[in-house]
Amino acid sequence: MPTFASCPVPIFDWSRDLVLPSQTLFAAAAAPSWSFSRLLHALLWLWVHTLQFGLANQTLPQAIAEDVLNNPYRPIPTGRISVRTACILRWMTIPLCLLLSAANGQRTIFASLLGSLYILAYNEGGGARSHWLVRSVLNAVGYTLAKAGATLSACTCVGGICSVLFGTLTVRQQAKAKRMSIA
Repeated sequence: MPTFASCPVPIFDWSRDLVLPSQTLFAAAAAPSWSFSRLLHALLWLWVHTLQFGLANQTLPQAIAEDVLNNPYRPIPTGRISVRTACILRWMTIPLCLLLSAANGQRTIFASLLGSLYILAYNEGGGARSHWLVRSVLNAVGYTLAKAGATLSACTCVGGICSVLFGTLTVRQQAKAKRMSIA
């Protein structure tokens, strides 16, 4: 199993998907009152949940084949982590996410549980390979759950962002589909 130093968590593409900083700032902005320690807790909550999604998403056979072509620098295509180890870590993150969420109350546990169900629907359920409209709805739900959990970790609850995310992610999915059809 690789050490943290040899696999510095680039399970996701940090250069393109700056998920953690933007969602952590959203959590801080949405919270009526917050402290630096709560902001760090929200960042940790997001990191662990994003790790769960990244591991689930990139251990699927189609994702591995795509990463070999499009993202050969990622840990699985480069052999820095095996698919088996990534799968074990993926399933270990679910109780870790729920345990971390328990520190913030029932609503955060609920957001975490729904997030895990979303990950199952998106990856194992085939949502990632569905029609662009289904993918866009699932992506909007996933981002909404992530922002809700981070905001609850920072101090409050979230609402009303799903439609904005749906529109943004629809455009992103269409651009990706166009790039994939060109290749």
